[in-house]
Amino acid sequence: MKIQDITNTNNLYKPSFGSLNFKMHQYMDCNGKMRISQCTTAKRDDLNYDNAADIIIQNFKKYNTVKIMPMNVSDGTEAYFLAESLVRKVGFDEFKKRFTPIVASDIYAPVIHSYPNNGIVLLSDDEITPFKNDKYKLLKRTNKKLYNKYILNPSDKNKKLYKLIPEFKDCFTFMVTDFQKRLKNLKDNGNSVIIIRNCLYHSFGEKESVEIVKKVADILKPNSLFIIGAFDRNKMPNLFMETINKYFNEIETNIFQRKHNLEKFYNYPRSHYI
Repeated sequence: MKIQDITNTNNLYKPSFGSLNFKMHQYMDCNGKMRISQCTTAKRDDLNYDNAADIIIQNFKKYNTVKIMPMNVSDGTEAYFLAESLVRKVGFDEFKKRFTPIVASDIYAPVIHSYPNNGIVLLSDDEITPFKNDKYKLLKRTNKKLYNKYILNPSDKNKKLYKLIPEFKDCFTFMVTDFQKRLKNLKDNGNSVIIIRNCLYHSFGEKESVEIVKKVADILKPNSLFIIGAFDRNKMPNLFMETINKYFNEIETNIFQRKHNLEKFYNYPRSHYI
């Protein structure tokens, strides 16, 4: 497997975030518990998207389809960067055939309705670079004035607005839902990528985050992938990471593969929230 060189390893453990102007919000989860969440944007430096694409392509080469499921997608930015890497490596037709729809979700409706549902995204000049370098031109510059009521006051006023071309926008399905609810109903055939990044510490704390990791491990079959974020692993370096390492192998920074030959481990009382 050929993995791209990593030029700044420190960034992979110290993610950069851009924030939409409403940094924190409360929501009632699917079990009636009040939680705090946040919406972030921007390309996060704690995941090498080209490396992730290489791993997904190689890991699932025997599968006709792959289920990619970002579960705290905010404005969709990270999903688009991962998709762009896949498109560049396998071509748009192959990407669409094998890796779509990418089913993404977040709990905060205003962001989903404003950004992904309109196929728009705010990017800096540095962030747009990979999209300019691919031959498919998946994003096109658009006028902010046309979408003023959807932009929701981003904190970075220097970012430019881009619109997904229709063919690229059709590759994504966005939902407003609690990812705990998604996990309850999820079935895996060994061809899944669950992405839950940099939201667990704020919304759940370490004890409940550990339970979520166990739930993910119970759902996923060997070979499937679980992608986390550096913020969560830095904030919960002990029990949280110990639990992840018990059930997963880290095959690239923040990218984990379900271990083989593990016995079922639900020999403890199931938490009420998953």
